[in-house]
Parts: sequence; structure tokens; C-alpha cells
Amino acid sequence: MYQQLMKDNCRETCRDAGYNLNCINTHPNCVYWAANGYCDNLFYPEQTRRDTCGLICHLC
Repeated sequence: MYQQLMKDNCRETCRDAGYNLNCINTHPNCVYWAANGYCDNLFYPEQTRRDTCGLICHLC
């Protein structure tokens, strides 16, 4: 009953079976950058955003 709710709302923290465990944030400022629009900023190529802050940007 709650499985879909958990997948939709806490994918990163719950680390469900369908979640990519290799998806991480490699830069310590990812939370700050994400709050300031980094994840949606097309100035940075998607691969760069994925490599640096893929987890918080939901890119992997």
C-alpha cells in the first residue's frame, strides 16, 4: 500500500530497489547549488550536473 508513496516521496533516503546506488553528489555544495537553480540551469551540460550533483538534481 505504501510502496508507491515511498518511491514517489523518499527515493533518495529510502534507497528502494529501483534506485541507482551509484547516484551521488560529488561536490559538497550541491545542496546550496540546487537551492539556487543549478539543477535546472542549462548553462551547465546535463552530464556535468549529473556528475557533480546527480542525486540532488534527480538526474540518475
